[in-house]
Amino acid sequence: MSASTRNVFSETPGHFRPRSTGLNACLSAIGALFGIAGTGLLAALPDQVALVFVLYVISNLAWVAVAIRTRQPWLLLMNVVYLSIGVLGLSHHL
Repeated sequence: MSASTRNVFSETPGHFRPRSTGLNACLSAIGALFGIAGTGLLAALPDQVALVFVLYVISNLAWVAVAIRTRQPWLLLMNVVYLSIGVLGLSHHL
């Protein structure tokens, strides 16, 4: 196995090990920070629901990208559902 392949795959054939890249770290940070900001805003200013849903949608989009890039189906499922709920909530508040 070449050095570049070892960064992506574990030594056990057939087992995928997610790539740790700067983009994955950036997307994870965006997902976490926008989700935290949305929850904080909801707690502090509950009348700003539309903005909260915008922050949640951005967070969920970032997490969907992370889940796809790192092949995590349960993280993907959870965030696709959250994204759908966020878009529905946003449509009710715009």
